Amino acid sequence: MKVAYLVNQRPKIGHVFIRREMLAVEKEGVEILCRAIRRSAAKPMESRDIEEAAKTHTVLDAGWLERVRAILRVKLARLGRFARARPVFSTFVAGMSN
Repeated sequence: MKVAYLVNQRPKIGHVFIRREMLAVEKEGVEILCRAIRRSAAKPMESRDIEEAAKTHTVLDAGWLERVRAILRVKLARLGRFARARPVFSTFVAGMSN
């Protein structure tokens, strides 16, 4: 089983509770995937922070082409789910403009 954590920035000092939770979940034998939208501006200080930074995939570090490829891979793998989600997403976006 895999569990993904998505955070705004990583590593970050205020995320000690997330680190503890991830370690506890890993000890139970669950594979952890950590994703951050952007890299933290602060330099990692502790060895644990350096390790976490190395294991964290940062979305905005990837170029736009890599992000488009990832979306297309998921879309092709789960075509039915994408088709069902589109009307919901369109309604959500339309509601935001009101």
